[in-house]
Amino acid sequence: MNQIKFRGLTLRGTFIYGSYVTDNKDYHAIVRENPDDSSEMLNTLVIPETVGQFTGLQDKNGVDIYEGDIVSQKLNCLWDEGRHNLEVRFNHDQFQTGNVKSYSSLYSAVQSFDAEIIGNIHQHPELIK
Repeated sequence: MNQIKFRGLTLRGTFIYGSYVTDNKDYHAIVRENPDDSSEMLNTLVIPETVGQFTGLQDKNGVDIYEGDIVSQKLNCLWDEGRHNLEVRFNHDQFQTGNVKSYSSLYSAVQSFDAEIIGNIHQHPELIK
């Protein structure tokens, strides 16, 4: 069963992980358990454009893949055997990797290719060509 969790970039520039809470207007926060007191929940404001859901998949190094991550993957086909940096996004009712031209299933990328997270679109947009 997939874990439903989110991450968002805080106003200080670091990612925080947990549940996403919003009023769909001005309030966007990640809620998580206080590491010092498990009976207390902490709300941390995040930049709404940076909130991404966990895909339920991990890259070749066992790192959780979130929406907005950039994965490097090697395409094993006759016409292109190079590595490509592709954005992870939720598109057409599924998580996919791709660029502005085309997207394909993230599940296929993780299972069939050598997918590895190399950054994210919020902190390293230059990684997408």
